[in-house]
This record gives sequence, C-alpha cells and structure tokens, in this order.
Amino acid sequence: MDDNCKYALIIQDFHTGDPIDLLRSRRVSVTESYFTSIPPEERNGVKYLISDMYNQYIDYVDKYFPNSVPVVDSFHVIQWIIRMIDNHIWQLLKYYRQRDRERQEQLSLEEGRPIFPPSQMKYIC
Repeated sequence: MDDNCKYALIIQDFHTGDPIDLLRSRRVSVTESYFTSIPPEERNGVKYLISDMYNQYIDYVDKYFPNSVPVVDSFHVIQWIIRMIDNHIWQLLKYYRQRDRERQEQLSLEEGRPIFPPSQMKYIC
C-alpha cells in the first residue's frame, strides 16, 4: 500500500476472477505509467472496464482503453440505489414531521391550549 493513498488498485480478469496485477495506489502518478506501459494493441482489445464509481476509473476508458465500455459493478450500483431510496425516505419523514408540527401548532393556537398528536397522548395521561 502507498503511504499517501489508502486504496490499492486490483486488476483482475472478470470472467475467471484471476488477479492480473496489484498496484500500490490508484493515484494517477502510479496508474499513468502502468497503463501506458501496456502496448496499445493490447489496451485496444479491452471490451469492458468494470469498476466502482470512482471517477478516475471511469476516465480510464477514454484515456487508456478507447474501445472499451465503462461498466459500474453491480455491488456499487445496488449500494447507490439503496442510498437514494434511504435519502428519499428521510426527506419524506422530514417533510411529514414538519407538516405535523406546524399543524399541531396551528391547532394549539386555534384551541387556546396545547394540542398533542395522538402518538404523544399516551405519555401525557
């Protein structure tokens, strides 16, 4: 591992799962010399470049593997989808809590006394 980068770069054959190489860092200073040392004929033969969502990996397609298609691995796609769903749920929760709080305040003003939502009634009695 590189002291300046906590992530190594593992290159493997997607079909067999066999490791091809391991670079000490995913930084450009390490990857640039590695990928340019591979003959262009070999790099041009790469059909797919499967990676996580790290932008540098996706940029490798244009930079080093012009005939390949960038593909984000399924683990990171599912992780991204779950994060988006979680964020949506939290936004809905926030919206409805605020709406209920405003409604409770409005009812309390109209009634001239504190009005508590049904979920809080059990703690008052």
